Amino acid sequence: PEPRHLALAVLAALECGDAGAAHERSARGLVLHPDDPDVLEAALRERLAAGDPAGALGLAERRLVLRPQDPKSLRLRARARLAAGDQAAAQADLDSALAKAEAWSPFGGDVGRERAQALADLGECHLRRDRLQEATLAARRAVAACRTIPGPHRVLARTLCRQGDGESARKELAEALQIGTDPIDSVLASAEVEAQLIPDPRPQAQ
Repeated sequence: PEPRHLALAVLAALECGDAGAAHERSARGLVLHPDDPDVLEAALRERLAAGDPAGALGLAERRLVLRPQDPKSLRLRARARLAAGDQAAAQADLDSALAKAEAWSPFGGDVGRERAQALADLGECHLRRDRLQEATLAARRAVAACRTIPGPHRVLARTLCRQGDGESARKELAEALQIGTDPIDSVLASAEVEAQLIPDPRPQAQ
């Protein structure tokens, strides 16, 4: 099978919530095409979904060796580092990814889209470090850079929710759902936001 087809099969299994199939397909792809960037990315995403940031980081390092000029390689390593709790290293990777994204246009690639994804990841990194102002700025820049992907809207929604702006958070999630891609991630983000917006029923201390 073609590497891209194997990678898509892994992502499809993840989308369906079938962790076993995703792992099996990922392992097969790595055996057949151990140096293919798409296969490595799919395997990395499978490891992150399985809660294995160390395994994901190893795969990210391999992809970075193969595609050092591709900003996505740095973004993927940043996601693995973020999952491992190394926010400072993740932010450094994302800063480098943004610098590369400005000049990255492989095979007619969309620079705005790549830049938006790097900014959204940077917003997520700031959010996990409780830097809400920086997270909001990065997420808004991500949305402005490319309005056809849902990730930036989800990050902005979660950031706005943390600041108590539930109405604006819901609007961003509605935008993410309307875009249509990654619907499960958007639904999960909606559930997370709604859970945070539920008032605490416990009596407040006087």
